[in-house]
Amino acid sequence: TETYLNGDTSQRWPLFTPRESTGKRVALIGAGPASLTCAATLVIHGVEAVIYEQESFPGGLNTTGIAPYKLQVPDALQEAEWLLKLGIDLQLGIRVGSDLPAEQLLQDFDAVFLGAGLGRDRTLGILGEDLDGVWGGTELIRQLKMNADFAIPEELKKVAVIGGGNTAIDVARELAMLGVEEVDILYRRTEAEMPGYRHELDGARRYGVRLREHVRLTEIQRAEGNSGLILQAQDTVTGAALQFSCDWLVVAIGQEKIAGELIPGLEVDEKGRVKVDPETRRTTNPKVYAGGDCINGGKEVVNAVADGREAALAMLKVFHIET
Repeated sequence: TETYLNGDTSQRWPLFTPRESTGKRVALIGAGPASLTCAATLVIHGVEAVIYEQESFPGGLNTTGIAPYKLQVPDALQEAEWLLKLGIDLQLGIRVGSDLPAEQLLQDFDAVFLGAGLGRDRTLGILGEDLDGVWGGTELIRQLKMNADFAIPEELKKVAVIGGGNTAIDVARELAMLGVEEVDILYRRTEAEMPGYRHELDGARRYGVRLREHVRLTEIQRAEGNSGLILQAQDTVTGAALQFSCDWLVVAIGQEKIAGELIPGLEVDEKGRVKVDPETRRTTNPKVYAGGDCINGGKEVVNAVADGREAALAMLKVFHIET
């Protein structure tokens, strides 16, 4: 494998040689890690795979949502290109639902894989979230990665990040690495209860990021003279009123779960995650499979990759194609 990974890119294709066509066709919604893995596995076994992606590029959150210090855009796109060279048909700029009815996919293809990920950043539902200087976590990472004209203002000295997951930690660390002097993570529970990984928090702390526990925001206000933001908050243990000041506030408390709405009739759980068979990733519609963040609520890339592979293998079994 070292020859493929380190040599001239023109020598890397193909890593695998796809089998002859079996005549089977699968449509995939979203071009993130789950769909790319599923499509590559199918194509290798002679199944036509067509991915429909609403963006103008593949990769999903690998491309737009992982902090730049971890993964740069060219690297994410190169990984996607490596798989696409197998013969995957990628259709960009197509939003399933509005541009292309899901019912048409169900009619035209032998199976459909739903790898649409998650939606927009969730909001706190408090006054002031529409003020300038308030960002969603993945929205800010996307700007840092995808907008060549976007830059951290020189006057940005103090940022507060709301959340306890890895996205919150990633945003905080990225901003600290970019030179923001004070970066605080405000979390409503304790460090031990944070869903984000301990080693990620330790890494952020090495760049000066601080964690403040037991903080729940109640209102966001514009500071006098338009000089930043005032955060009104409450101590979740004592109930005492708290107040913080910052130049920017980043809300990183998760993303909306919308994938279940893309294909009518799919069952979702109480958290909005698409229900699947844990072995096959088959949904409550026997012709539809799903994987990645839309079924787990937002885990790791390796989870999405595993979902895509297992779904593809399950389809191949239904298609009576040997693996």
